[in-house]
Amino acid sequence: MTPIAQSVTEDAAGQVVEALIAETAQRASGPAIPAGLRASSVWADLQKSPDSVRAAVVICALRRMGELNQTGSSWSRGSNVASGIVTGMLRRQIALSPGDRVDLIASLLGGSEAEPTHGAPWTYHVEHLVKPVLRALERGGDVDRIPEEKKLLRVLREALRQPWMDAERKRWIHQIDQLLSDSDEPLIPAGPWAAAMQQGIASQPPTVAAAGSAAIGVAASSAGAKPTAVFTKKVDGLIDAHDAEDLRTAVVMLLEVSVLPVSAARGQVDGITGDVLRRLCWIAASLPADTRLATAVGGWLIAGWAKVPGFGPVSQRVATGAAWALARLGDLGAGELGRARAVLKQPQAVRSVDAAIDEAAERLGIPREEFEERVVPTYGLDVGARRELALGEHTAVLAYTAGKVGITIVAADGKTR
Repeated sequence: MTPIAQSVTEDAAGQVVEALIAETAQRASGPAIPAGLRASSVWADLQKSPDSVRAAVVICALRRMGELNQTGSSWSRGSNVASGIVTGMLRRQIALSPGDRVDLIASLLGGSEAEPTHGAPWTYHVEHLVKPVLRALERGGDVDRIPEEKKLLRVLREALRQPWMDAERKRWIHQIDQLLSDSDEPLIPAGPWAAAMQQGIASQPPTVAAAGSAAIGVAASSAGAKPTAVFTKKVDGLIDAHDAEDLRTAVVMLLEVSVLPVSAARGQVDGITGDVLRRLCWIAASLPADTRLATAVGGWLIAGWAKVPGFGPVSQRVATGAAWALARLGDLGAGELGRARAVLKQPQAVRSVDAAIDEAAERLGIPREEFEERVVPTYGLDVGARRELALGEHTAVLAYTAGKVGITIVAADGKTR
């Protein structure tokens, strides 16, 4: 076959795909297909072609898979070769034009929407191609995604959603969320927690409101159950871009207003909002600590483990994120860990707090026993286990003495009652 041209029409790209299928299917099957493709003269020519040509061939190969699925030939050798063309081409970086990106997603959806055979799930025949397609879209970096591309990405995201999703599907959905992060869609799904944060931002001065919106943007555009290097870099940029006090005020406000009373009608915090709140706790751990900041994070450590009747914790992921942050907030965080340890009773919650206490003690360079002495709640009592409160001309003294708690009223003349 003659070398592939420097540009290619859709028909010509289709002919290249058919040539690759015919040549490869004669010599290889199953796991040997990638090697069979590499041995093809057509494949060798294709590797030297411009990105626009390779993109057109990938799109045609995806469409060919869709056609084979519709005819019930999804398990044919030709379909397997077409799949190999897509994965093999997308393994190398290809500069995709806006039109290429739209056609790539549409072709993937076209293959997945075909009538499944052998009782397979409706996306099964092309599901293994979601990963390389999303990787190809990500490699373009920060690009202006046209409305049609955003629309198709949202369709793909919904197509991947299932009541019970495995970790890989969740990663794909998160990747799509990141690709859509520059869209006009809300960063947090509509709900009581999002509404509380939006109202909180609206009530702040402009500089604090801007810092709060930016913090939500960082939290919503990140991934992972633990802070990553990419997340840390984003937080560093956030701190550099905003006044420290404005940012701390904003993060404290967002954490405070989002702690809502437990309600069966309200239910649990949804996963996306929970991830945002968890990462706001992580952001708090990078800010200058003060009592209000530690208390706001500690509030979610306790509130996250509160039980929603008939469901479970309000948000375990926010609670564990708060524990992680408090372990990094020094003595102020230690106090909140001690308060949570005294309040929480669920075994899983206690284990989470204990792990955070172990980490905090290690960071402070003190034994666990000494740390526990620091974090025992004082409940307002001084070193002598006493607390005095003024009641007009009298003073109420609450004291723990000889194993008993007693209240004494002291008059202005010093006499007790």
